Amino acid sequence: MAFKAPYIPKDELRRRAGELLQDHNPAGTIPVPIEFIVESAFGMDIVPMPGLEAGFDTVAFLTKDLREIRVDEHVYFNRPNRYRFSLAHELAHRILQWSDSCPSTRCSSSRRRTGSCGNCRRTSGGGLQARWPR
Repeated sequence: MAFKAPYIPKDELRRRAGELLQDHNPAGTIPVPIEFIVESAFGMDIVPMPGLEAGFDTVAFLTKDLREIRVDEHVYFNRPNRYRFSLAHELAHRILQWSDSCPSTRCSSSRRRTGSCGNCRRTSGGGLQARWPR
């Protein structure tokens, strides 16, 4: 069965992006420290792969386990703007399409399961419930 991402209105996307930037780049520095956000805040690895674009016609992808963003090696070393865009794009896939129940950009699925996300709270049934509706 194919995965169908839910529709998210533009205003909601802007709100979430603003929340992520406020949480992980409160000084508003430009360029946004996307590598730091991917690696430190989300605990993901960035892995350059030789020939990804030439062989598969893609610049980057998010691995199935959600732990790595693989990036074409040439883009990684020679096209900094495309590289940064690709990291942000793949991170957005993780945040928007693969989150279980918490709509917060601050929350990883492991933090949700353990109840350590400050934006989630435990329900009376012991599960986690997001503070905000999707």
